[in-house]
Amino acid sequence: MKHTDNSQYILKSVDKALGIIDLFASQKELGSNEIDRLTGLGKSTTFRMLATLENRGYVLRTADGKYRLGMKFYAMKDLMATRNELVDIMRPMLTQLASETGETCHLSVMSGDSDVYFLDKVLGTGMIHSGSSVGYTRPIYATSAGLAMLAYKNRAFVRRYAENLAFEQFTPKSMRTVAELYEKLEETRSRGYAEDDEEFEVGLVCYGVAILSPDGHPVAAFCTSGPSTRMHMNRDKYVAALRHAGSDASALLAVNAASSELI
Repeated sequence: MKHTDNSQYILKSVDKALGIIDLFASQKELGSNEIDRLTGLGKSTTFRMLATLENRGYVLRTADGKYRLGMKFYAMKDLMATRNELVDIMRPMLTQLASETGETCHLSVMSGDSDVYFLDKVLGTGMIHSGSSVGYTRPIYATSAGLAMLAYKNRAFVRRYAENLAFEQFTPKSMRTVAELYEKLEETRSRGYAEDDEEFEVGLVCYGVAILSPDGHPVAAFCTSGPSTRMHMNRDKYVAALRHAGSDASALLAVNAASSELI
């Protein structure tokens, strides 16, 4: 196989930061002077790189001032295993949902405390599809999947999320205030599904339902999306299909709870 040379596209700052991370493959702990010596970055650059990595949770500074890999890596390892298993379990229901609605359907999970991560995607039969892709992240408040999951989070999580939220105006219909957020969450809980009515992209409407663990914790969400006219016209049909899929998925999680680490 011919090797593709991508060196012209490499961002030097990112490459340097990853070079620091690579050092910990063979060393449990390293001081900043050691890192500077091994990388040749210079003290000032090394300090800024370490401060950035520490801020993002990728390295941890110990009591004696040395650095080691942060808990972010352990969380990511467990998360990747969980996500792969979750995709395998939920894919049949996601495929059925796309078949019933004819629209693009996603399986999503929360990524950290502020984003939604698109874990899996099945295209519908409609001529116009959502442009989102597996691996995309979007703000929780701007997606039906995010709102569907957030509605079932505990009050402390929701309050903390709201207090740290900086609203971005993606479209004229985008949410603007914490009061609107709380209203949306209450509406989602009362009717059993969330709606993104052109709030992230003009012309695109999405409906979402949470997939819940036996104790009511939101593990993931199904959502279906398409052109606003088609989605509004078929709202009842699509929501019924989503609710059915969400209920089946939640029941399946309960069956797997004893033997799986998904929840």
